[in-house]
Amino acid sequence: AGLVIDLVGGRESVCGASLLSNSRLVTAAHCWRTARNQAVQFTVVLGSIRLFSGGNRLVTSRVTLHENYNMANLNNDVGIITISPVTLNAQVNRINLARGNDNYIGQFATAVGFGRTGDANPVTQNQVLRQANLQIIDNDFCTRIYGNNVVIDSTLCCAGGRQNVCGGDSGGPLTLNSGSARILVSIYSPLLSNISK
Repeated sequence: AGLVIDLVGGRESVCGASLLSNSRLVTAAHCWRTARNQAVQFTVVLGSIRLFSGGNRLVTSRVTLHENYNMANLNNDVGIITISPVTLNAQVNRINLARGNDNYIGQFATAVGFGRTGDANPVTQNQVLRQANLQIIDNDFCTRIYGNNVVIDSTLCCAGGRQNVCGGDSGGPLTLNSGSARILVSIYSPLLSNISK
């Protein structure tokens, strides 16, 4: 799902989300609130490859943030969005959650989002859904780069190459194939060093 975000002060931002049921989505908590920004409402975009047109578009301000969400280092950066129930079909369907405690190290996962296509490229009115394949890496490597206060046990670190996630992709899914279905293994949240982008 795409999120078009109305912020306090009249500004606008974008993020991603994943549909968990016909009335619930998961996203990054920082899409709703940071130390500098507070959202007023989300426009949830379902069933469209374009962020600003088409699909099923629902407006909501019903967002619950993880009780241990830390705005300073983005630990527990998870939020649940509640929408009016939608009809599930071939274009709008829920994603299965990963089960168990596999850390998926070495596997290539797919990140999907409506974010920028490069650091210097803005999000435009014609923004389309894109994807990048990222390798899941050991958290010890991330800890050496970012520190213990940023990387915690529930963090799942990925390494991108020429393709990567970018601003506006936050909250979007990181998925793996499991049999004939895709499963949600994580949601995108930038590590602390990327917050200023």
